[in-house]
Amino acid sequence: MLYFESKDEIINILPFINQFMVYEIDSFVVKEFLSILVYIYANDKMEQFTFPFALIKREHPDFSILCYEKTNSKGIEHTLSTLQDYKMAESELQKLPDGSKLEPDYYSPFRKLSKDEINKGLRQPSERLVGQGYSGDRPEIEWAEIIKNTIHTKTAILNKDHFEKFATNELIVEGDSPTEFIIELDVALKYLEPHINEYLSSSYKKKYDKIHIISKNTFVYDILGKNKLIKFSKSVLLS
Repeated sequence: MLYFESKDEIINILPFINQFMVYEIDSFVVKEFLSILVYIYANDKMEQFTFPFALIKREHPDFSILCYEKTNSKGIEHTLSTLQDYKMAESELQKLPDGSKLEPDYYSPFRKLSKDEINKGLRQPSERLVGQGYSGDRPEIEWAEIIKNTIHTKTAILNKDHFEKFATNELIVEGDSPTEFIIELDVALKYLEPHINEYLSSSYKKKYDKIHIISKNTFVYDILGKNKLIKFSKSVLLS
């Protein structure tokens, strides 16, 4: 549990975030911890907190923020937005010789690969690249589709009986898709807009009150409403 007595204690988070380095080999827990710190920093900029409050690590949802005023309690779920095929291929890449490569354009939310096709984007050091790469807005379109699918998956879980509900329920979606580092974020968010409108009019009994996205070095605050972009340090590497 982390306890925040005043706004000054949140200000102290920023130097820590600026020096926090996350690499591919780091555990999901490390990335989750950084994400919640970035969330607190971003929320402070939006002036959303009532002091004092406690940040508590838990499961279903991953975190809660509890204030003396129970009406201000928050449940916060964190997830990576990715493709299973792509993550499986990344794992196989680690088994190949140094210098081997993974061509990300083989992995798409619009085309699920069979078990025998998972390795089709992998190249040994001596092999030339044969993929077609990306053209036009394909990276942004695929990114938006993966984010959409992640939101619906996590909302289905939100509606399960075991998932504890709070006064406010929020979701942090951390981008981890094949196109994450080549998208133009402003373009990608435009492709996400119709998916968000669809979500808001969907028939889920319970929806997230706010959904945030971490992409590259940007925290996109509340894509269901304010859609405010908050930059954080270039030294923070989310991968």
